[in-house]
Amino acid sequence: DQARYDEALLAFTKARDLNPSNARYHHAIGSTLAETGRHREAIPHYKNALNQDLANGSSLYNLGYSYRELGDLDTALQYYRQTINLGADSVPKAAFALARIQAQKIKLRGACDPNAAEAKDALWALSVMIERGGEYWARVLLGSIPRRGADQLQPLRQCAEFSTIEQAARKKIDT
Repeated sequence: DQARYDEALLAFTKARDLNPSNARYHHAIGSTLAETGRHREAIPHYKNALNQDLANGSSLYNLGYSYRELGDLDTALQYYRQTINLGADSVPKAAFALARIQAQKIKLRGACDPNAAEAKDALWALSVMIERGGEYWARVLLGSIPRRGADQLQPLRQCAEFSTIEQAARKKIDT
C-alpha cells in the first residue's frame, strides 16, 4: 500500500543523504517511485545511480522502462540497447522489452520487412534474449510461459528469420 512505499522512500532518502555516492540508494529511490507510477520523478534517481556506477544494468533497464511508461519509446529503446550492450543481468528483460516496442512499430506498418531497422533490431534483441536468457526466456518466446506483453511479439512472426530464433529457443529448452 502507499504508506509502505512512503516509508521505504523516506528510508532510502535518508540512507542516500548519509552516503550520496552509493548508487544502490539512488536506484532504490527510483524504483520506489516507479513502483507507484511516478516514472518522471524516478528518472533522475536512476541517472544519479548511473553517475555513481556506470555498469549499473538495473538502472539502465529501469530508465528504459520508465521512459516506455511515459510514452518516450525512442529514449526507452536507447536505454534497452545500452543494457543489452553492457551485458548486465537485465539483458533478457531489456531484449524482450526492445523487441516488443519494435514489434509494435512493425504492426503499425502492417508487414515485417526483414531489412527494416525495426525488424533487424527486434530480431537481434530476441536472439540475444534466447542466447543469454536461458530456458525461461526461450519458453516465453515459444508461448509456453505466459508473460505480459508476449503477445505483442506477434508481428515478428511474419519475418522469416523469426523461425531461426524459435529453433534456437527450442534447442535451449531441449538441452
